[in-house]
Amino acid sequence: MDNDYCRSPLCSWFQFFGVLFLLIGLYGVLRILHVQVRHVPYPIRGVIPNTFITSSENTTSYTRESECEPYPQIYYDYGPDGKQVPRDASPEEIAVAQEQAKRCVRGFDEDRSKQAQYDKNEAAFFIFLGLGLLASKRFFL
Repeated sequence: MDNDYCRSPLCSWFQFFGVLFLLIGLYGVLRILHVQVRHVPYPIRGVIPNTFITSSENTTSYTRESECEPYPQIYYDYGPDGKQVPRDASPEEIAVAQEQAKRCVRGFDEDRSKQAQYDKNEAAFFIFLGLGLLASKRFFL
């Protein structure tokens, strides 16, 4: 096969962007596999960094699961003289605080699974786009 079919500048741009998108997609796949092999929690912000090519609309503002821990609360009862007296939390109040913490952690897990699926879709898109650009230059240019 003759390699002289790609002499136009447009063909060179197709090749450049095809290789670039293919490498971005392969980078995303390798990072996803790396996270899965290590069995660590999936990054909240994803594995493909936000650049001028990739969008940043799927990122969340959460930073750590440790923010799910409930803040220490002081519960009060009114004493016989009408003043507030601190007391221990009741079992119902403790159960509510634990349920709120579990709900917060489940929210992190849900965000992680959404981000993992988004990253898989984005990596597949970039691989498909890169291969498409590399293949289409032979047919259209």
